[in-house]
Amino acid sequence: PVWDGRRLTELRMGQPLPEPDFTAQVLPAASLPDLDPLEVLRLRRLLEERGSSLAALPDLELLFALGLLERVEGEERPTVAGLLLAGTPLALRRLLPQAEVSYYYHEGEEGYRFREDLLRPIPALLERLRDLIQARNRVRYLTVGLFRIEIWDFDQEVYREALLNALVHRDWQSLDAIQVHHHRDRLEVSNPGGFPPGITPENVLRHPPKRRNPRLAEALYRLGYVERAGSGVDKMYRLLLKHGKEPPEYRLYPEALTLVLYNPELDEAFVRELAEAQERLGAFSLDHLIAVAHLRRVGEASLEELSRALQLPEEASRRVLARMERMGLVRREGGRYHLARKDPLAERALALLEVPRRRLEVERALGLSRKGALSLLGRLIREGRVERLGRGAATRYRRR
Repeated sequence: PVWDGRRLTELRMGQPLPEPDFTAQVLPAASLPDLDPLEVLRLRRLLEERGSSLAALPDLELLFALGLLERVEGEERPTVAGLLLAGTPLALRRLLPQAEVSYYYHEGEEGYRFREDLLRPIPALLERLRDLIQARNRVRYLTVGLFRIEIWDFDQEVYREALLNALVHRDWQSLDAIQVHHHRDRLEVSNPGGFPPGITPENVLRHPPKRRNPRLAEALYRLGYVERAGSGVDKMYRLLLKHGKEPPEYRLYPEALTLVLYNPELDEAFVRELAEAQERLGAFSLDHLIAVAHLRRVGEASLEELSRALQLPEEASRRVLARMERMGLVRREGGRYHLARKDPLAERALALLEVPRRRLEVERALGLSRKGALSLLGRLIREGRVERLGRGAATRYRRR
């Protein structure tokens, strides 16, 4: 039997031993003065905000309850999780220099405009990263009925989940730092260590949660930062897709993992249409959002292609799509699925393009900006409803 942190569990024959939890260990040189009383007070405030009974405990009892202290040979000493959540700057520099996070802001593809290296306990680290990202984060407002929707370049809840995933799942024994690269069109969060065994970019949405650092994850759960059920990936998908953005992309390297959050050009018509559809039909499930977003990007797809996007077996995907057909969200033609969209602007464009037209003609007839016309024409081309003829100044667009 193996102790998993809560109970003894039996290992099956041939099953590998679980990786030891580095964040539960006590480093030989770590001692109680390595914890910052002000950071301990910050943890208490977080628990008070959640209404947790732990907030009433004395400091030492509180730290033991969170798994941030262990008693070693009669002496209270911090665990690695304790140092990561409440360590002094000096202790982190001396004992855990890999806790540093480097933030880069890029205005172009070459070099960076601004850099800041952060070596702070996780709560203070997350606050500073939020300030750095928000200072360069644009917001647009979209009115749908009586409601106003805020659409940020990078939603604060989404990038917070991305940062927490990197902190919780990274390999803390690696001396490499987490890196955050902030571009105008994407945010990249890279951490040492790949996925836990068995998890891949192709199944990350459906695989049962596996935590590389259970002690740190449990403390962050009690403090309200993460969900115990491992719903962070679901949350990122949902928040991105409902605002017309792309799902997160995972890039796996031999010793590192990069999560990319894209910031495409806002498609106001699509976001408004999606919001209005949910007002009529009720909130969409995550499966519905994934299927709609995928079909919007590619125009049409087979069951096999949609199964890969949904990360579901084909039979389960078929049931999802059948329900979406009954809801009037998709239609099936010749074994391929399309969005069943009611898009007055697109219908006007298609009527206009019964004969070949220049982009400028489309702009003037529909009252669109250059960017808006290009976005609409690009979507209609991806959906297979419009074709582009010629090149350069001779380019014309025609309905298929």
